[in-house]
Amino acid sequence: QCLKMYEPKLCRVMHQLLTESALSSPSSSLSLQSRVFLYAFLRTGVGLIPRAFSAEWVGDAHHIHDAYYAFLDQHLQSQTLYQIGIRDIAYNEQYQSSFREFVFRNNHRNKDWEFCTIDLSLKMGSVSCTELEDKIISIEAVQALKTLYNALFPQKRLRLVNVGFFQSPAQNPGQNWHTDYDFVRVDEKYTKVSPVVTVLISITAQQYDEICRTTTGSTVFCLGSHVSPTQIGKFCGEEKSKEKEEEEEEWLYRIVQPILNAGDVVCFAGHVMHFGGAYNYVQPTSTSDGDGKQEEDEDEDKEEELR
Repeated sequence: QCLKMYEPKLCRVMHQLLTESALSSPSSSLSLQSRVFLYAFLRTGVGLIPRAFSAEWVGDAHHIHDAYYAFLDQHLQSQTLYQIGIRDIAYNEQYQSSFREFVFRNNHRNKDWEFCTIDLSLKMGSVSCTELEDKIISIEAVQALKTLYNALFPQKRLRLVNVGFFQSPAQNPGQNWHTDYDFVRVDEKYTKVSPVVTVLISITAQQYDEICRTTTGSTVFCLGSHVSPTQIGKFCGEEKSKEKEEEEEEWLYRIVQPILNAGDVVCFAGHVMHFGGAYNYVQPTSTSDGDGKQEEDEDEDKEEELR
């Protein structure tokens, strides 16, 4: 019932996939965790699977990021007399179109690019990492999505088109609301299944200060923003019981900011409104000795949120 926002023939396939048992279809049956993930993904536009990346692979991802960033930085420095690295480049349209390996991301209100997010790609340019690609494709969330899309669109396949790292340093101002594919049309009769899915894998433990409500830059989502406005009217229609309306209101258009542990995976549809949050978290101070003096963490300004 909750997936009737989609076209009826697609809704039937979704229902069958999410409810079929291992006895009736052993080859394509999904684990309970995968079913919950896909249900959340289809209903709210966002799905999460915890600890999808092992601690070993989190460490390997850090190593790949560090090596790739150092390679690009050293390469750029070797090309100029002034040894200009990635973070030293003054942002302009010329640079944005010149490098396929990385791009700067910022919000329109902030013109200071010193703390902007760097989007490093290991597929769009001349450098790739097949081992990392293979590992990402093998995780449960991606395998569940491939099973879903294969069932919905047998003549098509869900494939990896880009892989890389988001490097967001402390004081990063965050992004503006946007979608990764397209905005939902007002006149759409049914909610569309997005041909684009973004997979975020946290390779650092994100942090949140409950008092100041600051984070280390985790992504913010608007749940249900992928749903056709026509279907939204049915969600909130008068024919619904009061209990049902209250249930819908708990998640529909709710703004959430998941705080991920290292290895957690969040996947979201291309139509979902979202933005990269600001890195405004301040590392707590610690007492150094008995005289009451406090020392700040020396690496506070160097800490980066890698997703």
